Parts: sequence; structure tokens; C-alpha cells
Amino acid sequence: MKNCILPFTFILVSTLFSGYSQNIEGFLRPYADAIIQKSAFEFTDKETNEKFLFTKDLPIKQNLIIESEYLHWGYTSALVYDGLFELGKTLNEESYIQFGDRAFSFFFDNKSYLEKIKSKGYKIEGLENFVRFQGVWNDGAQTAALMNVYLANPRADYLNYMKQVADFFFNYDKNEDKSSPNETRNNNIDQIYTKGVFMSRMGNMSGLWRHLVNRRDCFEE
Repeated sequence: MKNCILPFTFILVSTLFSGYSQNIEGFLRPYADAIIQKSAFEFTDKETNEKFLFTKDLPIKQNLIIESEYLHWGYTSALVYDGLFELGKTLNEESYIQFGDRAFSFFFDNKSYLEKIKSKGYKIEGLENFVRFQGVWNDGAQTAALMNVYLANPRADYLNYMKQVADFFFNYDKNEDKSSPNETRNNNIDQIYTKGVFMSRMGNMSGLWRHLVNRRDCFEE
């Protein structure tokens, strides 16, 4: 719950107050700093506790985990990246603004290894959802946060992933068989901060907001 509440606090404070007080800054900075300090961009072998900064040329391993909860691929982490980004802009704090960029670079730079071990039936705990496309919750929220990063760091693999998510959402309501038993398509509040946020940002970035609902080709290069 704490992981989810804090980013909402960051976003609300940074967007509702055009001028921030020292009291507000003093309240938020310790939380933001703690997130950054506790987030080690590394892989840990849970059997040997050996640390790896990169997966390039790393042999297949079965016991790798991501220890930092803020570097797990999921919708709560996406809210953290969004919250830090907005707080960083408000406070003019570059380390907050860049945290999401560091996280997504970490994910995508190691994506090929994740896919390789997945093909062997293994996973890295914390990143298993990154290479198991699910669409609405994790991927929708993460890709909405990725949008802020992409505008400053327009990597081709980021754009390709955003297109994949956009294509999924364009077809989501048409494919009833993809619905889970506990999911109501037309009244799913999670879509507000997953599908809704992503699609609005994608529309704003593409400059074709008014055509989003009816067109899928607006993201074609």
C-alpha cells in the first residue's frame, strides 16, 4: 500500500501547487530520496547473493531476483516513476526526473536476456511481467510512465513497445475472450490510470488526439 500511496502524494502535491512551501518540500524529499537510495540497479542471485550489474554475456541463471521493489515491473512502480518525475520538475531536482529513465533503460537493456531465460522456463523475480505481456494493468501503467522518458530519450525499442501497447488497447474492447473472470471491461476503474493515462499521453505525443478512438494508423511512421 505504501508503494502505491507515495507516488499519488508526489503527483497531487506537485500538480496542485504551482508554488511549493518549504514544509511540503521537507515532507516529500525524505521519501523520494529513500526510494532512490534503496533502488539498486542490479540482479542478485538469491542462492549465492552474488550481484550482477549487466546480463550481457551472463550464462543462463535460475535464481536471479530484483531486490528493489521500486524496480519491479508493475503498475505501482509506474506510479513511483510518474510521481518522482512530477516532483523533480516542481523541485528542479534532476535525480528525481531521471529515475524513471534509469529504470526503463535497465529494463530494456536487459530485455533480450529476460526473453532468453524465459524460453528456458526461468524468470527473474520482479521482472517476470516485463516479458509476459498483459496489457491493461502493468503494461498500460508502465508505458504511460515510459512516455515521459521517451520524450527526452527517444529510443526505438521504447517506441516499438508503446506501439504494441497502443495496438492492444485499440483492440481490447473488441476481444471479449481476453477478459479475465474478475474483469468488467466497461466499468474497470483501473483503466483510468492504465489505459486512460497511456492513451491520452500517446495522443498528445502523436498530435492526433482527436483521432485516437477511430484510428489505429496514427502511430505508423
